[in-house]
Amino acid sequence: MRGQATPWYSGGKGIIAKRVSLFGSRGKKTVFALFDSGASKSLIRRDLARDLGPLVELPEPERFEMVRGRFIVRDGCVASVGLGRAKPAHLFRAVERLSEDLIVGADFLQQWDVRLEPRRKKIVLDPRALRLKAVGHRPQ
Repeated sequence: MRGQATPWYSGGKGIIAKRVSLFGSRGKKTVFALFDSGASKSLIRRDLARDLGPLVELPEPERFEMVRGRFIVRDGCVASVGLGRAKPAHLFRAVERLSEDLIVGADFLQQWDVRLEPRRKKIVLDPRALRLKAVGHRPQ
């Protein structure tokens, strides 16, 4: 873990700190992740994002506000998070000098139907959420 967790998070409710494997087009990294239902977006340290794969420019810059100040994110990295046997992929916003390696926010948790159980320090993934469906696709 780099630095201390910043206090702008949801005050201990809905937060789990855990080591996870991240998979990108350039390889795999084991990182310290903060799963936080109070963070609106998922963030990754910029140097770690570059190690995992090419940075992808966002359609529009996104502005964030934290206790320690404001910042703008212009790009991110697509990576898969190892959660047991599942590896759901996500676009993580790349941030310089992020206090954690990875912050997994509500966007990831909602997209993949992940439930946090902080008292038990468990991350529960509904396997039905992993069944990807192509809407409008007709098999030939």
